Amino acid sequence: MNLHNINGIINRIISKKIYFYYKDVLYYYKFPTIDIRIQSDLLYNETFEQLKFGDIILEEDLDYYLQAYEVVNFSLKEHLKRLYKKLDDFKIDLFKNFYMPSKRKAIENRIKNLRSNIITAETQNHSLVKLTIENICANVQNDFLLLHGIHFANNDKLVFNADDMLDVDQILFNALAQEVNKKFLTSTEFRTIARSSSWRAIWNVKNHNIFPGSVSEWSEEQKSIVGISQMYDNIHQHPDCPEDDIIENDDALDGWSEFHNRKNKEEKKKNGVNSKLEKHKNAQEVFVVANSQEDVEGIIGMNDNEGLQRMNSKLDFVIKNQNKTNGVKEIEIPQVRADLQRSLAEQKQNRTR
Repeated sequence: MNLHNINGIINRIISKKIYFYYKDVLYYYKFPTIDIRIQSDLLYNETFEQLKFGDIILEEDLDYYLQAYEVVNFSLKEHLKRLYKKLDDFKIDLFKNFYMPSKRKAIENRIKNLRSNIITAETQNHSLVKLTIENICANVQNDFLLLHGIHFANNDKLVFNADDMLDVDQILFNALAQEVNKKFLTSTEFRTIARSSSWRAIWNVKNHNIFPGSVSEWSEEQKSIVGISQMYDNIHQHPDCPEDDIIENDDALDGWSEFHNRKNKEEKKKNGVNSKLEKHKNAQEVFVVANSQEDVEGIIGMNDNEGLQRMNSKLDFVIKNQNKTNGVKEIEIPQVRADLQRSLAEQKQNRTR
């Protein structure tokens, strides 16, 4: 979208209307009222009830069916989760190396390439999600909102008979729907607007009534711009607020934010570990029960580098000797034997003093 006329986009956000031309006719899409949204929710639920006992699958069962019929041999959700985790890692690297031009350029290229992979995976995932009940219901709901939102600009009348979704000129409806969808703002565009001097002039003199009506009456665009503006306020108030150059670079700012989020999680984890270990301060090892894979990863993360090295060394020994007839006894593990010998030597030394 062309953001050269930011004042015009701000006016549109305030008005809750998107104006657009199609074949020289001026239309506008009016964001739905709370009543229309409630009706669309009811339609979603009704459609879901009609379809849930049919042959169409639920989104939560999608991976199972895809693997059962050998369509794919991995979970797209898990694959996407790993890609986004890697993207966060690259963004942190960008933040840390932002003022090192050669490194920064290389990292930006990695981010660009990874985004391409994510788009491919998201496209594949979306094409599969189309098969689900939830997607069909969401499409019906979205069509309902568009039918109740697209007006002729010259007389403010609805273009379609919104009370009869079956009696609609589908060719015209699809064409206008595409025009509306092209006008929706992306997260990057919202952030650009929120940083602009035109919007900040409005935002900085707000008195909690920046838009008419209650928050429940605001459009999705209005909620988004306020949420992002509050995010920037919080960043400027942060004790380690980054430089303006970083704030204006979305990826670097995301990296700064993720860096501090991880740092805070590590500090909380460390405080929690210290609290647990205080109760067992004389123990060489503390065993904690894990109820899930996430718990396992968290518990392993409690160890420092020395602890991780000890754990890996023990595990390597057990794996190498797993075929022994009587299994592996703990006393046979070199580290355990070394610890025991060291303890006996200390006790002997203490007795001779």
